[in-house]
Amino acid sequence: MYGPIPMPRFKSTKKTFTDRTGYDIRLLTPGFGGELGPDELEALRKELLRRPGLRERWGFGEKERITKQKIQKISLEGMNNNKQ
Repeated sequence: MYGPIPMPRFKSTKKTFTDRTGYDIRLLTPGFGGELGPDELEALRKELLRRPGLRERWGFGEKERITKQKIQKISLEGMNNNKQ
């Protein structure tokens, strides 16, 4: 009867990559996607621009330009073959 009143729980309004784009989350793994289509490539480029941790995982530096050619290369080869 006495004590704290439980607050109602609200569902998070943050959308996941899959909710925003319709693509599988595994597409964000370097080397998983293989050859990407134009729509996949654009969705991945936008996600790399929004998320600094993902950029780092894909091997892009903080100030490095993110191009579709670089994304396609890492998607095909993965990170191990891309590092020099």
